[in-house]
Amino acid sequence: MRELIRFILAEDGIKARPCGSPGEVLRVAGEVPFPLLIAGFWGTSHGELTADEREEIIKLARAVPTILITSRFWASRTSTADLGLAALVDKPFDLDDLRTLAGEWMTRVTGP
Repeated sequence: MRELIRFILAEDGIKARPCGSPGEVLRVAGEVPFPLLIAGFWGTSHGELTADEREEIIKLARAVPTILITSRFWASRTSTADLGLAALVDKPFDLDDLRTLAGEWMTRVTGP
C-alpha cells in the first residue's frame, strides 16, 4: 500500500518518503519544507482507543500534519479534532479521495 500511495502522490507532484517508525517520521519531517504524514494506524486498539495510543497519535499529529488511515471501530466515534489530525480516513478508502486530501493540504501550505 505504501508504494501505491507514493506512486499516486508522485503523479500529482507530491514526493513521498516511506518511514518505518515515528522517530523516522520526525527526522524526515525536519528535512522537508512541507511535511505531511499519511499513516496506517499502528496500534493494538480496536474497539476503544487506549489512552497511551491516543497520546501517541496526538503527539505525532502536533509535530507533523497527519492523515490517519484505519478500519478500527474507535475511529467511527472519534473526530479529527479529538486527535489533532488533518484527516481521518476509513478503510477501505478511495485512492482518489486520499489524493484529493493530500492535494488540498499542499495547496493550503504552498498557496495556489
